Amino acid sequence: MIVIALALKLNQAAKRREGDSVLGENTVYSFLSLLTFRLDVGHGTGESLLFMLTDPAVPRPFRIVGITSLPMHYQRTENRVATLQDSRTRVDLYLGDAVFRPSSAEHPLAPQSNTLFDCVLALDCAYHFDTRQVFLSQALAKLVAGGKIALADMCFEPRYQWLVWLTSKLGIVPKENIVTIDQYALAMKKAGFIDIEIEDFTSAVLPKYLLFLRGVGPQWWLFSMTYSWYLSAMGAKFVLASGSRPGVGI
Repeated sequence: MIVIALALKLNQAAKRREGDSVLGENTVYSFLSLLTFRLDVGHGTGESLLFMLTDPAVPRPFRIVGITSLPMHYQRTENRVATLQDSRTRVDLYLGDAVFRPSSAEHPLAPQSNTLFDCVLALDCAYHFDTRQVFLSQALAKLVAGGKIALADMCFEPRYQWLVWLTSKLGIVPKENIVTIDQYALAMKKAGFIDIEIEDFTSAVLPKYLLFLRGVGPQWWLFSMTYSWYLSAMGAKFVLASGSRPGVGI
């Protein structure tokens, strides 16, 4: 239920219309301005994609593009989407890292691609990207004028530098992504976004998530206590960040 609530807030932040697509062909967008294309990055096993395809509170996009780095998640999502796909929405899935690299195979953020998006979404994953700043710049380049990005993400105000070092060393979160809310806003501005909004909704997410973990079983209760201490020591804040590409859409 937490994932669904976050997905709804992301879609509300993106302020998309019926027919929008998360990722859109530039030529298609020029002639069919009411169509929308969405790019969902790091979609896991596909809950956010299914949400966009089925929830009546969210306008149906014309096209959805998803990318995830885990083969198991990719296959699971492909199977789930296949049972729901219809002629109203085209869904294309990619297996790969969120950040495009020269060694990447096909990738929705590849510079040579002529595909543009009306909206880019990232639900509870961008703090893992290597790095978030590179992803923001790549995403901006693939948005149409006036297109939006929305991220359910995490910011930090750590109390212990050794914990920052350990978090980075273990590959949990790259050091470059351990930033405060103000630093996050500056990173979005540096990437080129305007109309930047960052909402702290830690109190609406963290207690419910920890309560859920404690109800799973004894071992998860212990994990939830450790995780709660870690988040507190890292000064973790769950945020909804959004911004727009400069320019006026068609």
